[in-house]
Amino acid sequence: MKQTMRDFIAEDDSFVKEEAGQTITIEEFKRISNEDIAAYNQNITNLDEDFTSLKPTMHVLVRVYLKELEEKNGILIPDYEILYGNTRNDMPLGIKVEDPYPFKYKAIVVATPQLSYELSFNVGDIVSLSKTSIDKVILGKGDDAYPTVRNAFIHPDRNTTSVSVDPKDKDYGYLKVNIADIEFIL
Repeated sequence: MKQTMRDFIAEDDSFVKEEAGQTITIEEFKRISNEDIAAYNQNITNLDEDFTSLKPTMHVLVRVYLKELEEKNGILIPDYEILYGNTRNDMPLGIKVEDPYPFKYKAIVVATPQLSYELSFNVGDIVSLSKTSIDKVILGKGDDAYPTVRNAFIHPDRNTTSVSVDPKDKDYGYLKVNIADIEFIL
């Protein structure tokens, strides 16, 4: 199911979506728990052979760590972000949405290009990324718009064109970044 901007709008958490005869609340498919984030971050160093076997030509494939959500009085405070896009009439629009990609600037290197010179980092290294490498954008217009990550990477063998928003998904969190976007080896 392709999610649209209406699925991520923060103002009304009681919004219910009718989809093919079943009722699904936004909360069912957009909330990320700190337990999910902790499990994701703990297993991030277990590199998937589907991704490590790839040979990028000019980019570096990384998997990004997630930041834990703030908790106040036992209630998780969602990570909001203001994203800008256009209405169907091409009028600019800024929308406050719950961020389905709470990425840190910290990542693990998954695959590197074979260049004529040696890189200062290797597969498995933990690195710090530039701010622009994890930028979020809105694709589409109006009701068909949805948030995504500019540098998101979807494995070519997967039967999808949309980026996963579920940290339990083994394809979640992969980015294709420029070599210059890797700022530090941690």
